[in-house]
Amino acid sequence: MNKLIRNTLMILFFIFLIILFLVNILLPKIYFYKSNQEIKKEVQNIYIKDDYILDNEELTLIKLDIKSNIDSLNDDLHWKLEKEQLKINNIWISKEIIKEIKNKNIVRKIYKQDKLKISLLTNIFMKDNSIYLIAKPVVYSYEIIKILNFYISIILLISFLLNFLVVLIFSSKMIKNINTLEDSLKNISELEFKKIDKKTGDEMDKLIYSFNNMADVIREKYDELDEKNKNLKLFFSNITHEFKTPLSLINAYALGIEDRVFDLNYIKKINENVNKIDNLLDKLFDSIKYDFLDLNTAVFDFIEIFDYSILKNEELLKEYTLEIKNDIKNLDIKADKESILMVLDNLISNAIKHSKDKKIFFEIFKINESFVFEIKNNTSSYSLNKDDIIKPFYCFESKKENTGLGLFIVDNILKKHNIRYEIDLSNDFFSFRIYFVRLV
Repeated sequence: MNKLIRNTLMILFFIFLIILFLVNILLPKIYFYKSNQEIKKEVQNIYIKDDYILDNEELTLIKLDIKSNIDSLNDDLHWKLEKEQLKINNIWISKEIIKEIKNKNIVRKIYKQDKLKISLLTNIFMKDNSIYLIAKPVVYSYEIIKILNFYISIILLISFLLNFLVVLIFSSKMIKNINTLEDSLKNISELEFKKIDKKTGDEMDKLIYSFNNMADVIREKYDELDEKNKNLKLFFSNITHEFKTPLSLINAYALGIEDRVFDLNYIKKINENVNKIDNLLDKLFDSIKYDFLDLNTAVFDFIEIFDYSILKNEELLKEYTLEIKNDIKNLDIKADKESILMVLDNLISNAIKHSKDKKIFFEIFKINESFVFEIKNNTSSYSLNKDDIIKPFYCFESKKENTGLGLFIVDNILKKHNIRYEIDLSNDFFSFRIYFVRLV
């Protein structure tokens, strides 16, 4: 028996005990209390009204003359009770009762008649030299309880069996669904992201729907992590290769100097390779720092940053022809200013390295609700895969001064800003477009 069924049975059993307690203890008390309240109400009416007539068929009113002796008084009482079809043998108005009611007190007594299995609830009091007795016959409480217990037990037993059957059916169904979920969770722990292809038609569908969504999210995150791990291995492999070549050259020229083969060209080559390593370290730092640093976003004019980047790279661009198209005077965006400047610098650097005819085209324009910045240059590498271009250490051409990290840095920064971009390699041109949302 599973835990759900066991708990349900325990609940039903406690409900059964509570009902029996109510029937055996509280019900008789409530019954007698209401009967007494009913009699009290009539007693008050008798005190108030002189010509009072009892209008309650459940109650009996007896009026006795107090001047009679005690025996005659009780004989008269019994005679009147029998006339009302209430033959109670043990009822007796004693001297103590008469003394009590003369003090204007109400005597409340219960007279039991075992053979008839009834009790007589009575209120005895005095008014205008007459003794009044109001009585209500009640069935023995245990007889009521016995009858109620029998029917309640039958009802509870039927309810218990029906509930047990319902719980058994639904719990079996639920346990089957839970087992399915358990198996699916086990599959996820073993990196098998299988969805649950099942509909129950009840609240379990929501849980299955949530589970399938969770499986999709975990699969997506796992695939991302797996891809990052592969890229990381490739990244470090490429780093090793990129550093190994200049270090080998430095070592070779240093050994030549050590062997007293002095040549000024050796020192020049060593300096070139040291600068290459230094440049590579700067690029590596730029490529990873934005994954760990929080972006310091602020509102600024992109046009100003673009103009500043052109001015900053003026020395590198002096041999290139620039064509700039821009009819927008102000383009306020919200981003990390330093990061966007880094994006422009790397795009300009990439265009300089791969421009076939030393011409670079810039254009800022509007498409629908977006404002587009485009940098374009003629290239002989238009047949390359666009997805490969943004990979670290991937080079368009075999140029020894190229690290292949520029577009990788641009991709990281724009993704962290959730800024959309497009790369196009067609018609002998390389084009990089960034889509900004202009702040109103």
